[in-house]
Amino acid sequence: MDSLFSHNVAINPGAIAIDDGAHQWSYSDLDREVQRISSLLKTLHLPPEEPICILQEAGIETIIAHLAVIRAGLTCVPLEPSIPNSRLM
Repeated sequence: MDSLFSHNVAINPGAIAIDDGAHQWSYSDLDREVQRISSLLKTLHLPPEEPICILQEAGIETIIAHLAVIRAGLTCVPLEPSIPNSRLM
C-alpha cells in the first residue's frame, strides 16, 4: 500500500489526494505528514509488524495514521471509538 501511495506522490505531488469537503490534502502534503508520523513511530524501535491500535473516528487523521503505521513497517489495528472501554482492555 505504501508503494502505491508513494508512486502517486512521485507522479502527482500536487494532485488532491483527499478532499473531505472542508479540507483538501495534496499527495505531497499528505506524504509529508505521513513521513513525520512514521518517523516518530520508528524512534520507538518496535519489532516489525507490531500491532498498533488506531482508536479514531473515520476521517483524514485516520487515513494519515494508517499510512504512517504501514510506512513504519507496523500493523494497523483499527478500533471503533464507540467500543466500550471494558472491551478495549
